[in-house]
Amino acid sequence: MNVPPSLPWPVRTAPERMMLLIGGVTAGVVLGWLALDILFPGAWHCGWKSFTGLPCAGCGGTRALWALVHGHGEEAFLMNPGAILAVAFGFVALPYAGSVVFLKRSPWRPSWLVHLPWRRLLVIAIAVNWIYLLVAGRA
Repeated sequence: MNVPPSLPWPVRTAPERMMLLIGGVTAGVVLGWLALDILFPGAWHCGWKSFTGLPCAGCGGTRALWALVHGHGEEAFLMNPGAILAVAFGFVALPYAGSVVFLKRSPWRPSWLVHLPWRRLLVIAIAVNWIYLLVAGRA
């Protein structure tokens, strides 16, 4: 049986490098938003909600993060479950991706995980979170 040659390291770690890129940019935006919220409380409003009157998929995320930081986990989750689940995912995924990219650890690729339709699942998760926010009257 012929075994295909191993892929080069940058190709094998492309998903982890993408996790670090997206996670780093997202963390920077969120931290910047929180800093602006500290400096100018109440001055920043959701442009989508201001224009349409409807909450966006991330509405309430800042308040949910503040509630989480202050130890109100249940309140935070009910405020915006998508934001809290994204933070939880980030606490697991970013150290993993960093260990693969920077420490040259072997990537973890179970076959059932590789074949999931990740983009579709992400779009569905964002849509479900947005529907929750609309139905619950959040934001």
